[in-house]
Amino acid sequence: MTVKSLKTELYKMIDDIEDKDLLHLIKEEIQTYTSFPQTDILDTLNDSQLQQLQLSVTEAEKNEVISLKGYKKLTERWRIK
Repeated sequence: MTVKSLKTELYKMIDDIEDKDLLHLIKEEIQTYTSFPQTDILDTLNDSQLQQLQLSVTEAEKNEVISLKGYKKLTERWRIK
């Protein structure tokens, strides 16, 4: 599908919508996507951050994680006043 035909299809779909709330929602979504730079967040990370992210992904894949309940139990002594 070409960009032009995709736009035409979107215009038609939007034109057929009579629900004002839905139109506002669509407008907000489009504004969100067009107002921010279209960069990949990974491109903004330095080498150390990328390594830490990869380590986190690997730990999650190996199920080397703890629950929130477990985390709270492990750190409860630090939260005592």
